[in-house]
Amino acid sequence: MQKADKKLIALLIGLNLLNYIDRYLLSAVAPSLQRDLGFTDAELGLIGSAFLWGFILATPFVSKILKKFSPLTVMAFSVLLWSVATAATGFARLVLLMALVRIFVGIGQAVFSTSSPAILDSLSDKKWKSIAMSLFYAAIPIGAALGFIIGGLMDVYIGWQMGFVIAGSAGIPLALILHFYPPPKKANQKSKTSVFQEYKKLIKLPVFNYIVMGNAAQSFALAGFAFWVPTYLTRLLGFPAAEGSILFGEILIITGLIGTLLGGFLAKRFQLNKKVNLIKLSAYSMILATIAAFLVIMSANVLIFFIMLALVQLAVFITYTPTTLAMFSSIPSSLKNSASSASMFTSRLLGDMLGVSLIGILSVPLGGLANSMYVLPFALVLCTMFWFMAAKKS
Repeated sequence: MQKADKKLIALLIGLNLLNYIDRYLLSAVAPSLQRDLGFTDAELGLIGSAFLWGFILATPFVSKILKKFSPLTVMAFSVLLWSVATAATGFARLVLLMALVRIFVGIGQAVFSTSSPAILDSLSDKKWKSIAMSLFYAAIPIGAALGFIIGGLMDVYIGWQMGFVIAGSAGIPLALILHFYPPPKKANQKSKTSVFQEYKKLIKLPVFNYIVMGNAAQSFALAGFAFWVPTYLTRLLGFPAAEGSILFGEILIITGLIGTLLGGFLAKRFQLNKKVNLIKLSAYSMILATIAAFLVIMSANVLIFFIMLALVQLAVFITYTPTTLAMFSSIPSSLKNSASSASMFTSRLLGDMLGVSLIGILSVPLGGLANSMYVLPFALVLCTMFWFMAAKKS
């Protein structure tokens, strides 16, 4: 890996950290925002979901955009877009206007999140690939937790409005640096076929499709746990929601950092091992996550609840780097951008959005939140099955 490539990889890792900080700022200040602007729960829910709609709408078009423009230019524009939209959130007062700027945050982050793993994969030599990828993914839980922490501190000391302005402004100079960065010598091989033809090719690749469906099932479970854990703790275990959220964030940082780095280490060790390929390694880790997820919901003790929840998170984060490397190794180099788009779109649509909403929908017919939460470990069972099928086909 060239020295210049190391600097660019470090910049992409830093931008991914900022990506998740800005993404979770709204959740941190939502109570103050609702109080100050008088939004109803339904209006706040509309604003919260607007990000995902922007993300989902933009993702299928990223591969097409990357065919026409330089990847660094595209990513620089995406960083600028989400940063300006984040800053604009601090000035918005109307529901629809705030929802609109959140849609633009989602669009910008969709472009960056979809294009950056493929760029990172192409920049890194095989020796450093797993390390670079694990550091990139370690930024996800750390950035999410920092979003809650920074948002909370800004809310207390300078107000949520100025907090959005400062947080959004931080990304603008980084976008300019990325835009004027020298084009890397090593880049993704581009295909002359249309995006639609590339998607048709991907559908015919069983290993890729099994990995993507496993990713979606895993995202379903993670999103469901992240959204419903504070409510579950308060309603069923009598634990204060605010303290539960803080403790959940602290566990997220620790398990995210350890899990992604451990996953990168294991990926590097087993990358050339034909008996234990990367996707099979991830499937084994998901068995542990599934068992722990069932124990989370069955537990009536807060301490056991959090210990099992930490095991779920740790086992899931271990899989991030191995599954990404396995996905890229299962497809031609020319399809990397389309593969990232397809995987991201499927995970957001069938994973995040469905995971949050389905638990609430099933709560009444299944007799309460305690029963509907069992959907989450069963989603991890599906993930494990998909990845074992991928390993069998690879």
